[in-house]
Amino acid sequence: MEYKWIISFLFLIVVQCVLSAELHGLRSERASKKKGKDCNPWVFEECKAKKGNCGEGKKLGRRTGADCGKTEKVFPCTVPCDGESPSSNQGKNKRGGDKICKYTRGDWSNCDATTNQKSRTLTLRKGDPNSCEKEKVITKSCKRACQYEKGEWSPCDASTKTKQRTLTLKDGSDASCPATKPQTRECKGGENKDCKYSYGDWSACNPSSNMRSKTGKLEKGDSSVCEPTKVVTKNCSIKGGKDRCFFGQWGEYSDCQNGVRKKQRELKFGGADCQKRAVKTKPC
Repeated sequence: MEYKWIISFLFLIVVQCVLSAELHGLRSERASKKKGKDCNPWVFEECKAKKGNCGEGKKLGRRTGADCGKTEKVFPCTVPCDGESPSSNQGKNKRGGDKICKYTRGDWSNCDATTNQKSRTLTLRKGDPNSCEKEKVITKSCKRACQYEKGEWSPCDASTKTKQRTLTLKDGSDASCPATKPQTRECKGGENKDCKYSYGDWSACNPSSNMRSKTGKLEKGDSSVCEPTKVVTKNCSIKGGKDRCFFGQWGEYSDCQNGVRKKQRELKFGGADCQKRAVKTKPC
């Protein structure tokens, strides 16, 4: 019985070894397929230039094999021109793009005031001097740093109704900026605080414009700068603004009739609701 148990155990070990070997072989076969070991090397056709008879171009590559993914592919290439050796193409990058020309950048020049442009020079640092430019000059527009100190506004000019001030260039700004700049703007109402006016009474309401006005005479201020008279206007309205009504002066009370006396005022502007406020009554 003991011998039978040992034989059975050895038989199981042999079977397991056989299965492991087969499984390992299958995995190796799949791995080799993934890595493309069954594909033959690429075979290329003659390089054809994109333009003319030489320069950058393309070539078609083919490969054979039962488990290859792609069997045809287009590759970049270069057709040597007359007097140029094929080795000159070594300056191209891995993807077949332009030649590798790397430059050291110089400092930007001062801004040219006439063109508003500045420039700097690039000097070849890495690349084939036969195919790369030894020096390149690039230009761009200037972003001028013009910082100004603001002066005080002048008094308002009564004739032009404007005021002025001067802007002065700060230290450290771009030398191409103007040293000074004049600035002008319109005067807003009440800006010239040195001009004081004495105003009369409001005028009667103008029914066509629903406006009334009053005139002020210069009381204090420089007459060369301040207007001699000033007119201000506003809408005709009663306090509260619910109805726009404008009346004349009240008349005298009438004699007593039926135990009351009345007085009236003329309605200059307003609707039907204003009529109620044009008459006052009081008991006799």
